[in-house]
Amino acid sequence: MAHVVSATLNKPAWIDLTTTDPAAARDFYAKAFGWNIEVNPDPQYGGYGIAKIDGQDAAGIGGTQAPDQPAAWSVYIGSDDL
Repeated sequence: MAHVVSATLNKPAWIDLTTTDPAAARDFYAKAFGWNIEVNPDPQYGGYGIAKIDGQDAAGIGGTQAPDQPAAWSVYIGSDDL
């Protein structure tokens, strides 16, 4: 089997925002960073949006899983061995 090296090895691979008001967050970050945000229309995804820069995925923005959950950014780091 071939060994595949990720371009995101030991670097941020993805960022994701969970918030109680994803629509307002999408509007804010689209204006602040020039993101084009595509929201998945399927209700099972709860309005999760993918922010894009020049057609490339940059971040995700979605709603919290519980009303009392605070808004938070999550950063995912690429790794070849956890």
